[in-house]
Amino acid sequence: GRRRRRGFSQESKELVQKLKQARDAQEVFRLLDDFDEDINSFVIATAMEKLRRFGKSREALHVFKRSKARGIALNVVAYCAAISACGRNWEKALALFDELQQRGLE
Repeated sequence: GRRRRRGFSQESKELVQKLKQARDAQEVFRLLDDFDEDINSFVIATAMEKLRRFGKSREALHVFKRSKARGIALNVVAYCAAISACGRNWEKALALFDELQQRGLE
């Protein structure tokens, strides 16, 4: 299997730039799949924000949940992107905010 990298590598920085330039949601998902070993909290936050801008908030929240399940250490930036993706679902947003506080990520 592939080794997971920690921190913000040059590869992660390049992936963030590619995600920012993505033209549609499919490109975001393709980049996440192609560069799986370079994914960290900042990459996840960038992908979620881009998906939200494409009107894919549900998919953005799925990326967040999948990342948590895979054990990616999500930071406050990723939580803020997830809260933003909640839109008018304030109950979900408040639940994420509570989780953020419980993890001590204020």
